[in-house]
Amino acid sequence: MRAPRSQARALDENEAARFFAAADATRWGPFFRLALGSAMRRGEILALRWDDVMLPEVGQATLTVRRAFVEGKGKDSRIVEKGTKTDRVRTIPLGALAIEALRSQWATQAQEGRDAGGHYSDTGHVFQTPLGGPVAPFLATEAFRSMRARSKVRATLHDLRHTAATWMLAAGVDVASVARVLGHATPTTTLSIYAHAMPAAESRAVASIDERLALAKRA
Repeated sequence: MRAPRSQARALDENEAARFFAAADATRWGPFFRLALGSAMRRGEILALRWDDVMLPEVGQATLTVRRAFVEGKGKDSRIVEKGTKTDRVRTIPLGALAIEALRSQWATQAQEGRDAGGHYSDTGHVFQTPLGGPVAPFLATEAFRSMRARSKVRATLHDLRHTAATWMLAAGVDVASVARVLGHATPTTTLSIYAHAMPAAESRAVASIDERLALAKRA
């Protein structure tokens, strides 16, 4: 379940390092690294297929978010594949963290396929069970809770997405670009959630007025 906005928090660098140290000792390391490196939602990552990923030797690596997994409610525990939350397809450029995660996952999946022999059911998803086939969203949440306990990091799985957005904005990335990465319908949505993460941007905005006046005085 997604944490309420009021409870969402961004991890700091030390917390992220502790969390990944715990996660990397399990098969879930690549999943959580991709979650931070792409800012994708849980269901979007689990519905991602290798056909959606481009990892060229030269040029920009990308992945395309087309769909998401959701779980049935009540007695219906089936995994249902739907469009993204905003029903929009988006392509995300990948940095080193996400690329490393995907390459590691490719190797892990290949090894699991060999270990399972003819019993492996490959559905083409980037993240599958050890015997192949889709991973239910609740399993990702349970795995996160286990890693959280080991690393003693106070966070939720959704906080990895929140951390990615906060770090991008704090680094000065423009809101429109961050909104496209997150898959928000409009930059206004991003601003309504993450305005607190932009004090540096506000300071630069005010400083630009002084800079213009200083230039006028020297003219």
